[in-house]
Amino acid sequence: MKTAVIIIICVLALLIVFAMLKRKAKATMTNQPLYAISKDGFLGFVIGDTFKFVWSRINHLGLMNQKEMDDFKSNMEVMQMIGFGSNTIRMAKNKFEGIDYISMSFDERNCLNSIMVYVNNKPNTTAKAYMKELRDKYVNLLGEPKVDSDIVYQWAFKNVLIVLCYTDNQILLHIHDKNYLS
Repeated sequence: MKTAVIIIICVLALLIVFAMLKRKAKATMTNQPLYAISKDGFLGFVIGDTFKFVWSRINHLGLMNQKEMDDFKSNMEVMQMIGFGSNTIRMAKNKFEGIDYISMSFDERNCLNSIMVYVNNKPNTTAKAYMKELRDKYVNLLGEPKVDSDIVYQWAFKNVLIVLCYTDNQILLHIHDKNYLS
């Protein structure tokens, strides 16, 4: 009798833990990654992070599948053999709702200096209205933009510039080192 009660309690405890984990995983999947922005980065990547850390985080978050990772590594090896470094990673192609893909670039020290998020158009919404919606969310996270127009919103911090703009028929979120374009 005691054994049966203990087994039932253990099974119930496991079911509760399983339900909680399933609920947490479901909540994580529905979060909008476009709002995972900070004053110095995106999705936990921070301008200035080393290539090694960024690569580790890409693996941890599953932002590239194995074929994409293998292709990147082989391209990087070829570029290094001919004397050029491959300093851009393109990833998360259609991985998140609302994001076409993400591109990250590195400087000569192999530190992250640019994160470009190519945003998918929102169905039944104009680009201008969607950008305003994103801008309003970002104001809650970043404060008021320094530049505020219909096609460009810009936030400036100590070493990082964040630009939300509409270019080439696409909304682009560009987070970069202030010296990136100089």
